[in-house]
Amino acid sequence: MTDFYRAAIGVGCFLLLSAASIRGAEDTASTEPFVAAFDRFGRHGEIDEAVAGELLISELSCTVCHRSTDAGLAAKRGPKLDSAGTRLSSSWIATYLAAPHTAKPGTTMPDVMRSLSQEDKATSIQALVAFLSTQIQAYPALKAGGANPLQHDFWNKGDGERGRKLYHEVGCVACHDPDSDYDVTAASESPLDRMLEELDPDELADLGLSGAARRVASVPHGDLKEKYTRQALAYFLIDPLVTRPSGRMPNLKLTPDEAADIAEYLLDGVPKEMRSDAAEKRDAAKNDSAGLVTAGKMWFVSLRCINCHDVPGIKATHPAKPLDELNWQSPGSCLGDNGATEFRLDVQQRVAIIARLSDSGNRRGNNVGSEPSATDDVSRVMFQNNCYACHERDGLGGVGRFRKPYFETVSKVDLGDEGRLPPPLTGIGFKATPAWLERVFKGDADVTLRRHMTIRMPVFSRTSVANLPIQLALVDQADDADETEVLGNASDLAIDGKRLMDIGCIQCHAFDGEALPGVIGIDISGIATRVRPRWFHDFVMNPIALKARTRMPTFFPDGKSQHPGILNGDAERQIAAMWSYLVNSKKLGAPDKIAEALAQDFELIPTDQPIILRTFLNGVGTHAIAVGNPNGMHFAFDAKSCRLAIAWKGKFLDARSTWYERMAPSIDPLGDSLFTFDHPSELADATFRGYRLDASGVPTFDYLIDKVSISDRIEAITGNGLKRVVDLSGESSTVAALAKTLARLSVTAKLDVLTPTQTQVTVTYQW
Repeated sequence: MTDFYRAAIGVGCFLLLSAASIRGAEDTASTEPFVAAFDRFGRHGEIDEAVAGELLISELSCTVCHRSTDAGLAAKRGPKLDSAGTRLSSSWIATYLAAPHTAKPGTTMPDVMRSLSQEDKATSIQALVAFLSTQIQAYPALKAGGANPLQHDFWNKGDGERGRKLYHEVGCVACHDPDSDYDVTAASESPLDRMLEELDPDELADLGLSGAARRVASVPHGDLKEKYTRQALAYFLIDPLVTRPSGRMPNLKLTPDEAADIAEYLLDGVPKEMRSDAAEKRDAAKNDSAGLVTAGKMWFVSLRCINCHDVPGIKATHPAKPLDELNWQSPGSCLGDNGATEFRLDVQQRVAIIARLSDSGNRRGNNVGSEPSATDDVSRVMFQNNCYACHERDGLGGVGRFRKPYFETVSKVDLGDEGRLPPPLTGIGFKATPAWLERVFKGDADVTLRRHMTIRMPVFSRTSVANLPIQLALVDQADDADETEVLGNASDLAIDGKRLMDIGCIQCHAFDGEALPGVIGIDISGIATRVRPRWFHDFVMNPIALKARTRMPTFFPDGKSQHPGILNGDAERQIAAMWSYLVNSKKLGAPDKIAEALAQDFELIPTDQPIILRTFLNGVGTHAIAVGNPNGMHFAFDAKSCRLAIAWKGKFLDARSTWYERMAPSIDPLGDSLFTFDHPSELADATFRGYRLDASGVPTFDYLIDKVSISDRIEAITGNGLKRVVDLSGESSTVAALAKTLARLSVTAKLDVLTPTQTQVTVTYQW
């Protein structure tokens, strides 16, 4: 940016601030257009100013009038109005046309009548309302089915309480305001959220966490009660893309009954109508004695409404000056205070747009006028569709910290952020095949993998996301190697892969719809159609390297298999065998232990190896990891506070409640001689990082305390007790202090200082 340009922006900001102050005193109800990604990132300098300006130019549809060949500035365009007379209230249309930014705060539609006299404005509004009221179309025909019943006049039979619950669960509050008094299940705060609570603004800025700590603004609703009938709103919610092809309001795949419930909630207090006012509008249009409809059609063209809104039989005939010829410094331009069209832009928005229009050096690293790169295209599509409201990618976006409580699991089980929040999209092009991503974006019915989450992956405009799968693959440098190149010839290894699934995967995953009772993880059968072989190999080998904070345990620590009895312990062949089984799972059936577990009693009896069960356990809590051992010495580890909580002898656990009754009270151990362990305060502030199983099935729990990495291996020993080997690694003084604390837990404790930064503590418990 040149010194001249910086100076011009500074002077412009002063003048615009003065103008904004004067306008604010005259019209306090006005507000600037709301563009979600600009308000979240552009206002806070988290994206380049020219990129923010490009987003505004696109979302304000500047190029429908000011033509441009720059693909990065393609206009969003407005809703189709070919059914305006069916959908919209005449009184609302008149109010909206008279003062768009007052009637709908945050609207991206400009005041196209700003330059008209009061008399002409009143005349044009009357004519436009008459014309738009003639745009009548029948609502789309809906088909009923066994899973999709369709009641007569379903839109009048919604339940507001059900609608309120749906609104706060299926995804509406990802973009729109939740009710402040809506009760949500209290999910445990993540370590990051706890840290955000404790840091001041300067500390947040220093750590680059200001964006994560900030409250995310909501997309305004406007006056829905004045705008819609129940029928109109219900049909709109069923498929917003019918009237808004741009896709900024996505399709949440609501059934008619669900749409009616949400409409009832949003229109609470509005009397129910048994008949739309479309018929009255149609009758009025037949008696157009004053010629208002004809006049309205002329106004619709002359005011350039047709440039943004589709109406049958009319084409745009009044293009404005092309964008690259536009003198944006002119007082009469859309950026000036005397322009014929007003968007009510605020200072930051104007400066961002000017930055994009004036950017003669670099636009995202490209020369102005050049074709956008794949990186440009990916970020632009995600900004435009507000994908960042739910998904994080490359450190940007994700569910805002104050919205997280509304993202829950269906059964209200606390699975941590990974289990209830939409997945991050960092590296998704490296992971997923373009064909699979295309099906996800299209909303195919059989692509729902996270059925345990209440949030729904919506469907966006096909044209908006059509190129996204290929672009993501390019940006994320996807490896196109096929399974043979990555995994070798594994066609004869499927049975071994099935055995490996029995060892560790069935505790968390379903297979072709079959699972251990109560398992609510992702169905991993058919994974070969969804992910690339290279990603599968790398993720199974080292999950945390590809997905931070994953709950997937490491089965191949340091690249070594923990199961030498299968394929001679060859880690590469074992991973290939897993892939081969998953390719052939429909033919080979679910892992054997799934069928066995469903058929047997619900008392878990360890035989040859320990049994691991995540459950709700009295004396431990909702994050209990219970470990049952063949010698009858059992214990439970609390993954929330990273403590060895309790131990007992005899029988292990009854899994019925865990598998079938997720909302049931916490269970008790079946055995006796219950022992409760001390947990010193020095060990209280820990962050759980997962657990590993060795070849004998003995778990090692990994966690972090004050930047010290801790590996905590706990096994049953012959006789009456447990042996605990704790390895600590980190800053020497902190390691020494924590080691001494651990050594105090038992008189039999042994402390070995391996290096100044590494210490091992061995503790034996007997009771």
